[in-house]
Amino acid sequence: MKKITPLILGMAMSSLGLQAQHLPTIGTPLDDTLFVGSGPNFLLVPDVDDGEAGADQDFSFRVTSSEPSILQVDSVSFTTGHTFAVIHVTEQGVMGSVTIQSVAEDPDGTDTASFRVTVGPYRNPGIKFEIHDIVFWQQFVPLEANPAFSMIAESGEAPYDQIDLASLDLSVYADCQTSPPCTGTDFFTAMFRGYLTPPVTGDYYFYMVAGDQCSIGLSGDEYFDHASVILHSSDGIGTSSGNKEWKSVQVSLEAGKVYAIYGTHWNIHTPMGGMLWEGPGISKQYIPGQYLAHVYDHVSPSAPGTLELVNTGLTDIRCRWEEATDDSKVTGYNLYLNGWKVNEHLIRGTEYQASGLHPATRYAALVTALDAAGNESMISNTVLTTTYLEDEVPPFAPGGIQATVVSDISVQLAWEEAVDGETEIRGYNLYLDDVLYNTEDLIYAEEALVEGLVPETGYSVTLEAVDAGYNVSPKSDPLVVTTSAFDPYDISLTDKKARMRVTMEVVGRNDGLGVNPDYITGEFIDDPQQVELIRELEPAAIRWGALTANPLNFSDYIGTGKAMTFGRFMAFCNEVNAYSVITCGVENSTDWMTDPETFVHFLEYVAGPADSEYGAIRVAEGYNESLLEGSRGLVFEFGNEVWGATAHDAQIGSDYTVYGAWCREMARLMKSSEYYDPGKICLVYSGRNPHPSDSYGLNEKLMTGDTGEVDWLAVSGYLGGNLNYSPEIDPGESELDYYKNGYVAVHRNLEGLVETMRETVQASGEIKPTYMYEANMTTSSYFGRLGQAIVQTGYYAEVMETGGVIPTLFQLTGGQWKMVVPSQDYYKTPLFHTAAYFNRYCKGHILKTGVDTRATIRSSPGAEKPLEPVGCHAYTEDGRYAFLLFSRDFEHDFVVQLDLPDGFQPEDAGAARKYVITGEGFSAREAVIDSAQITVSDGMLVEVPAYSMVVITFGAEDLQEDPLPAGHYIYTPATSVNIYAYNTEIFDISGREKKIFLASVEPDSAFSDVVKWEMDTAGVRVTYGLKSYGFEVQGSGTCDGNGTVTLKAMAWDNPEVYDQVTINISNQGTNCGTGTEDSPGRYFSLYPNPASENLYLENLPGHTGLILVTDLTGRKCMTRNYAGSSLELDLSGLTPGLYDLSVTGTGDIVHRKFLKE
Repeated sequence: MKKITPLILGMAMSSLGLQAQHLPTIGTPLDDTLFVGSGPNFLLVPDVDDGEAGADQDFSFRVTSSEPSILQVDSVSFTTGHTFAVIHVTEQGVMGSVTIQSVAEDPDGTDTASFRVTVGPYRNPGIKFEIHDIVFWQQFVPLEANPAFSMIAESGEAPYDQIDLASLDLSVYADCQTSPPCTGTDFFTAMFRGYLTPPVTGDYYFYMVAGDQCSIGLSGDEYFDHASVILHSSDGIGTSSGNKEWKSVQVSLEAGKVYAIYGTHWNIHTPMGGMLWEGPGISKQYIPGQYLAHVYDHVSPSAPGTLELVNTGLTDIRCRWEEATDDSKVTGYNLYLNGWKVNEHLIRGTEYQASGLHPATRYAALVTALDAAGNESMISNTVLTTTYLEDEVPPFAPGGIQATVVSDISVQLAWEEAVDGETEIRGYNLYLDDVLYNTEDLIYAEEALVEGLVPETGYSVTLEAVDAGYNVSPKSDPLVVTTSAFDPYDISLTDKKARMRVTMEVVGRNDGLGVNPDYITGEFIDDPQQVELIRELEPAAIRWGALTANPLNFSDYIGTGKAMTFGRFMAFCNEVNAYSVITCGVENSTDWMTDPETFVHFLEYVAGPADSEYGAIRVAEGYNESLLEGSRGLVFEFGNEVWGATAHDAQIGSDYTVYGAWCREMARLMKSSEYYDPGKICLVYSGRNPHPSDSYGLNEKLMTGDTGEVDWLAVSGYLGGNLNYSPEIDPGESELDYYKNGYVAVHRNLEGLVETMRETVQASGEIKPTYMYEANMTTSSYFGRLGQAIVQTGYYAEVMETGGVIPTLFQLTGGQWKMVVPSQDYYKTPLFHTAAYFNRYCKGHILKTGVDTRATIRSSPGAEKPLEPVGCHAYTEDGRYAFLLFSRDFEHDFVVQLDLPDGFQPEDAGAARKYVITGEGFSAREAVIDSAQITVSDGMLVEVPAYSMVVITFGAEDLQEDPLPAGHYIYTPATSVNIYAYNTEIFDISGREKKIFLASVEPDSAFSDVVKWEMDTAGVRVTYGLKSYGFEVQGSGTCDGNGTVTLKAMAWDNPEVYDQVTINISNQGTNCGTGTEDSPGRYFSLYPNPASENLYLENLPGHTGLILVTDLTGRKCMTRNYAGSSLELDLSGLTPGLYDLSVTGTGDIVHRKFLKE
């Protein structure tokens, strides 16, 4: 429903009142417009007054519409004592104008008002013009993306003359170095989005003028989801009409119908163009704004709920109400007093103070809600008040102050309502130790929650009362309140707090975060500014890698006269003390794949002497000494994302079993080289994702058959996640959901890393460190944001406590992932700052920490996740300590108490520094870094703002611990092993009997139940081996198979934790003298049991004998004579069931049961 100003319509109604002697009066509203298609509407009759002071009387309205076929009057409602009437009307779906006449009558006379009402189309002329930070080559149509810039264009012509592109917060995908000149900020996607209402029915063509590729989509109705592409320059839909202009296919449109339309052009240095049309009687022209609408919506919001009066003054009143709802979005509210709208602009909140009123005047207030299209809701309930005439006397001081709830960092206060002798109490001021607490507004209730306090601290609380005339009372008597000791589990007033427990137990090693630069061109070495940035970043590793490495030859990147070589790369890594990460080619035609000796040549190249063939090539490049000797370490990847097979230039990835075997073969070859240094070189499989369920068994296939040849497993570190914008949801809420779901992905991936390590133990008998080769949290249209930096850096901090090693970020300067923007004077994105501070202060030993809190974080649907709302980490190296805290709750600030080890004493604690990396919001592109000198002490409180990273660094006594190996993971080991036989308590084996042995480990929480098996046969011939279902042992059936064997099961990681059993094996062969006195016939064997087709009997007694098979009734089913020690029975003639088999061969009759399936 739409109502722009109050209107009066006509219909008769009356209400009882008292007799009076004065004429009634009503106000005359302005002429106005209603929307065609909006259906039921309301109109307000303002300033209704019966002319009698203090007495209400009979009152009636006669309201008429000159054209009921256009606007029909439904009813009129009026409440005695109110100063307005509500007229309910319904527009009939027909455009036109009507005259409304209203006659108000009481026993003393009448008053009349008339005005014009126009029923017309929704008038939101123009079209949305958006600039999206999406590079042109993606040709992405951003219907569900949040623009970097948006405005309403007056017509279909792009309003570039009204936009300062250089001032926009855009990323740039390349430096501008070509003609025509460009600003460095004009690589983007531009988009028109709106609604079209043709004036004439007929056939139309649409055009797009653009500097590069473009498209237009048109729906058959008002829904963008139904749009069809009618022009796409690069897909061949439509035609080029020359001069950077493209023409759509022909479309038929209906006059007066609303169509959703969008147009996109992907800009490269040439901001120009727009959307044109031509049709019946319409020459080609930019689409005029009068036929466009930037918003279309005919559903009105709900009425606001529970309007209430907060206070009344001499010339103002304050009201509050409950939020309304809408199918798209409520954009604001209107407040009406006596039927007149009093707010010049939409009210954005749910509380408003109307000023400039008349003293001693009666007012009736109501509120309505509006949406972006201008639809106005029905009215709320009505509240009445009368402003005061005067007030010169201050109120009395408030009394009865009490602390109803006292917590550690908050206090809930309540007090008695203050008294004013003339008017009323407007609100209160609250003071803590004589400092005003409520600095932004009065407190409008007799209670307050006071936050931000210090535990175990006394505060003096006083109050002032303020009356309707803004007179201030004397201060109240003070109340002294002492907060309690900090308790993270006390959630009586807030749960937004935690305790960080720091121990001196070393649980891992943090060498820092690595970075992927543009390695092929060598620009990161040639560009002095990039070199300086890398030095500032202090990366743990620099990577020669990504999919682009898969098709590269070794021979193409060694030798003189080349812009980039492996030698130059490693020399730079050594210079900045970073690990060299090198990815070899895996495309079928590369020398890495066609000549295995390439791997040996590579090692000779980086580490061989000057007189070796490939060492001489390195020396010719200018690197005389071994690059490996001066290296922090060399991480060697066998290809990147090999699972993509041919699509990733890695054909061998089509079979990961083959790929894994190839990796091991090349690893053995490299390790056979005299230049291989196990203390410097780590060899890496190309895996897929952290969680086994997301890797489709590929990681497990890699490990099967591994006996230590390859050292690490590489998996992706990306957290991309879905970011779906919807017109019905505020973009900020969609982005918040994206971050919530990002933390769901973090939690899942961390669980997946543990499961992957278990799989690795199962397949190879060892844990392999996890190397996350690339990472970012970008989408194609949302990147470079503060929230993404906080999530990604915090994720990597957790990864290094979960078996991860030197996780690497992607990318220094490239694409949507860039950490710095070269074309914008190397502007540093938030991810650069979080990574740099992490690398600068947090390298070294990882100390075990714990978090105590009752707070949780929730995914977008609201489910709790077992990930603390604050990530807490501690590090130390050479007497320097760092505490690192990450916000994971992007809606609330947190307070964290530091619980330091007993006796731990920071040196010069007052010289500690605290750095807070934060910003204006989680979608901010610019990080704000606050630095302060602080005092570190046990029990101190640290504020962790929402979407922020906090680093506290200080000196203390050196821990003097040897570094743990890279990727070290703390787990619960097995403390005992117990061997048992499957489905039996008897370990001994007779004849050809087969038994399966299993092993259980304790405790139940042990990281893995994998054991290593050993069999000591002591010369006894026996068949045995590890199967997927257990350790299988079977008698050999030969005379030298009699005796005793020992079976041992050891914990996978500790041979000192084991169990062993002895197994007596007897009755092997015939006439062997087994040492038993039982008849040898008792130990013949039959298998399989159950059997379906054939049954095999072995070790039968004697040389000849009789086999008899009967069913359970004793009926004879089969007889066979045998000669020899074995026999095969054909069971095809037996029906399924249980049978008895008897053997007569040595005078004894021996029975066995078997089951026919």
